[in-house]
Amino acid sequence: MVLSLLLSIISYQHHQPYNTDGILYLNAASAFLHGQFHVGLEIYRWPLYSLSIAALAKLLPLSIPHAAFTLNVLLDTLTVFSFMAIIDYTAQRPRLTALAALTILAFPYINHFRYDIMRGHGYVAFALLGFYCFIRFVKNNSWEMALAWQVSLVMATLFRIEGAIYLIALPLPLLFMSHASWKQKASQFLKPYTLLFLASGAALLFYVLSPSSFQHLHYSRLGEISSQLSHGLQRATMTYQDKVLLLGQYVLGYHGSLNAPTILFSGMLGLLIATISNNLGIVYSCLSLLGLFKSHSAQQPALKWIVPWVIVLSALIGVVFVFQHYFISQRYIILLSLGLMLFIPNILEYIWFQQAHRFSKVLLSIALLYVATSGIGHFGHSKTYIIHAADFIQSKMGSDVTFFANDGELAFNIKGIHSDNSSHFLPEALSLEALLSSKPHQFKVAAVKFDAKNKESIEKIKQHLKMAPTKTFCNKQKDCVYVFILPVRKQ
Repeated sequence: MVLSLLLSIISYQHHQPYNTDGILYLNAASAFLHGQFHVGLEIYRWPLYSLSIAALAKLLPLSIPHAAFTLNVLLDTLTVFSFMAIIDYTAQRPRLTALAALTILAFPYINHFRYDIMRGHGYVAFALLGFYCFIRFVKNNSWEMALAWQVSLVMATLFRIEGAIYLIALPLPLLFMSHASWKQKASQFLKPYTLLFLASGAALLFYVLSPSSFQHLHYSRLGEISSQLSHGLQRATMTYQDKVLLLGQYVLGYHGSLNAPTILFSGMLGLLIATISNNLGIVYSCLSLLGLFKSHSAQQPALKWIVPWVIVLSALIGVVFVFQHYFISQRYIILLSLGLMLFIPNILEYIWFQQAHRFSKVLLSIALLYVATSGIGHFGHSKTYIIHAADFIQSKMGSDVTFFANDGELAFNIKGIHSDNSSHFLPEALSLEALLSSKPHQFKVAAVKFDAKNKESIEKIKQHLKMAPTKTFCNKQKDCVYVFILPVRKQ
């Protein structure tokens, strides 16, 4: 737990700008903190993460960004604890528990995004805690673990909607896993759904007694759960058929169109597999597959089907998402990655403590050292130059200056969080046309962000403003923010 806290502090020291989604959550939290609940819901309609940030900021003497970081630290610590607890309970060997700690603490994906403000922190933490409670329930059939499992997955669902899939589908195999009578099977099967049944019954009764109370549900995303459950596969199939038609008609031609379904299907599956591999990295991908196919990788019968079933459900979520949207982000399959990683401690123990070949032990040690070292760096290029540019503008002109910015992260860092007016919640990134067509006194500062490939655009801006940049901030890849402090022209 202490190491997890230390890694969070290290990530915070990188001083990167807030991610785009994080800007929404911070602005929504600011609205909630100042009693503007409907404004917060308009900013983001799945509010638990922002509400939690606002509650922490109110409870402790913290700014909203610092409250968000503190919340992330707590949630990431819960993630580490839950991962270790699953291995500890199923293996009941201190050595494997220590290897589980090494596995999760060295995982680059989680460490790279400890600083990012995103709902995934809470989703992963409570989902893993729920899986731990469910494994204990399967072994002991206790009401305490059944209720703990449901509460944890409800919390996970309130962070990300996908949690509802696990809440509904994970207990389904219980009908077929036990050799007990059907009466006993039914009893064990119904326990993990108790809260779900009660909540559904209460909602139905409330709807019958007061239908008008449900008129504000459009503020939330509850409808997406029933929509995906009833029409998700159908929507993915229809989208797939449309894409196949377009691919065959406009890309492959007459003869190639016959292979369009196979090409598109294999391409989308390849995208999903590549994303999983990028998420885990080459070392963790190999170790996960080795551990998955080792017969001794599960000591408890529960782990032999629960974790694979979690992996199957996670893969199904990923497949449906890919075939609906034709892209996928690494954070959408994080539980799939963590499910595969639950088999890594066993293979580490096998290679380090049971394998006779010294070369394999040395090779594994070097590979894990590389993984652990890369885990406290950052993917991609540094964005610290954005913060430096924003700090420069604030030091020269103040945060209330009328400015132009063509990037959302840059605009937010210049403006910050202002809760006195709802129009300040979302500082906008403007198009370059807004600057090139602007009136002489419309902006006092122009801050434009370009990557190294857009040098011709900055020349147009120089010609329009008839001045060189007041100051330029760049990273090593020559991505730059050009700051123009515009002169005050006399009338």
